Amino acid sequence: RMHRSGLDWSAQPSGHTISDARATAIEVARDFLAEAARGGDEQASELLQATSEDLLRRLNVVADDQGVLTNAGSLLFVETPGEAIDYVRRDAPGTDSTNRVRRQTSLLEQIREVDQAIQTANRVIHTGEGLAVGQGRAIPPRATREALINGVVHREWISRQPTYIEHIGDSLT
Repeated sequence: RMHRSGLDWSAQPSGHTISDARATAIEVARDFLAEAARGGDEQASELLQATSEDLLRRLNVVADDQGVLTNAGSLLFVETPGEAIDYVRRDAPGTDSTNRVRRQTSLLEQIREVDQAIQTANRVIHTGEGLAVGQGRAIPPRATREALINGVVHREWISRQPTYIEHIGDSLT
């Protein structure tokens, strides 16, 4: 109903201010920006030089001149109201989990922790024929991050249910 009426919940003021942003969440944002800068993204390089307040404003997660964060900014940089991501790793369908990540921190911190858990469990495979042998991951790392981000970004944030990610063998759901 909100979507049909044109209301963007994520852009609405949250009640949290810039001072409520977790230092570790800002550090995670800077880590992601540094990764993008190493890949040649000039805007990311420029954002790395910004103060924390300026960084939040330039990321468009501040709703007004008083420093109130948007709902999106609150989710990303302040502790989420509950666990936003529930990651479960299983070696095979129906087996016990070998890793489970559920935290109530900022969304950026949860994304980083789950991304690291996925990459740790993502086995190395060898490819090639003859004398030329290469290495890669069973699931390409860019694809795992894309799936993780899409699952989080496109969910309904009004719901308190976490985004459930199941990593079974070489498949991510």
